[in-house]
Amino acid sequence: MWLWLQYHGSHFVLAALVEVALCQRPKVASPLDCFLSGPVRLCGSVFNMYDVSDRAFLAFSVDYGYVSRCSEDKSLLRRALLQRRDDFVASGAALAAGSALTGSVTRLLLECPVDHIIAAYVPMRGEPDPIAGVAAAGRVLALPVVCGRDQPLVFRRWRPGDPLEEGLWGTRHPPASCPSVVPSMVLVPAVGFTGSGTRLGYGGGFYDRTLPGLSAPGSRVPAFAVAWECQRVDALPTEPHDIVLDGWVTEAGFCRLDLTGPSGLS
Repeated sequence: MWLWLQYHGSHFVLAALVEVALCQRPKVASPLDCFLSGPVRLCGSVFNMYDVSDRAFLAFSVDYGYVSRCSEDKSLLRRALLQRRDDFVASGAALAAGSALTGSVTRLLLECPVDHIIAAYVPMRGEPDPIAGVAAAGRVLALPVVCGRDQPLVFRRWRPGDPLEEGLWGTRHPPASCPSVVPSMVLVPAVGFTGSGTRLGYGGGFYDRTLPGLSAPGSRVPAFAVAWECQRVDALPTEPHDIVLDGWVTEAGFCRLDLTGPSGLS
């Protein structure tokens, strides 16, 4: 980590370049602006001496302000992680990893009551497929429906082999004839995730809007990120609306999180 601290008039200026998990050799220099909010502000530009697909500026707390370009950071890291996932799938490694991930999903769901409704998703763009794991565990399956921009998701019950309809932004969902349900657990697609339950999605905010509304007062519907192990990073930029998940599932296993830390990989 590299820090620059300068004094300009009545303001201290802090610029921080934070290395994340996508570590590779230094490449060409690329200028990245880093804006600070509040009393702390940036003078000039900070140059990232690494390829933009390998590094990102992360939100960095200071006494009276913070680096406030989370959206730009997320977009930068999202592109890098999507490329990493594309490369993983193109290499053929996802074929073997898919069977292992199905086993991870199945083991996670076997810990749930038999009558629990599990919300999964129809995979696209190289995402791992959780549906086979739900079926193998014998649990009731539901799939999300994207209703529109800035709208929460709704979930409809669905059985593997039943028809699906084309939805918004390349999604597919059960037809309106399928009953709407409230899931007992949600398996969430992730572009990236961390060991502390932070998730990076596609930027639409659908699950961040949806998950709080699923839980009754005093309860919580657990949500688990589903991703390939190559999508794990050490840190992600976060914003106040970002929901921390209850764990994750990959081809390497699954992990439940609690208030004191991870309960372990299974």
